[in-house]
Amino acid sequence: MKVITIVGTVGKDSEIRQNQRGEFITFSVAVNKGYSRDAGTDWFSCNYYNTKLADHIKKGRKVVVSGQLSIDEKEYGGKKTTYYNISANQVEFAGPPKSDVKHTEHERMPEGANLSNELSDEIPF
Repeated sequence: MKVITIVGTVGKDSEIRQNQRGEFITFSVAVNKGYSRDAGTDWFSCNYYNTKLADHIKKGRKVVVSGQLSIDEKEYGGKKTTYYNISANQVEFAGPPKSDVKHTEHERMPEGANLSNELSDEIPF
């Protein structure tokens, strides 16, 4: 068994589906990898048997997903594509929904706070 934990951004709103085991939700998660020229994104297709979260797993929401990993490789037209699938046993939110974020960092600073007075060019060591 391959167990994985990822932190990423939901790619589209979750959907409720059903099979012989019962109802479950499906959603995709984008995980950034690499830096600058080597940057990219891995996409994970996730299934979770807790439909109570369906209304909260929305596009753009940051999530932490843990579960069993399966990898499928398929070839189409000479190009190999890798599909990552997670049968999740735990889903957590890594921050508020995008619609709940109403203020920028600057707007959340206490009144009268002035960072320029607190910062200096001196190295503290």
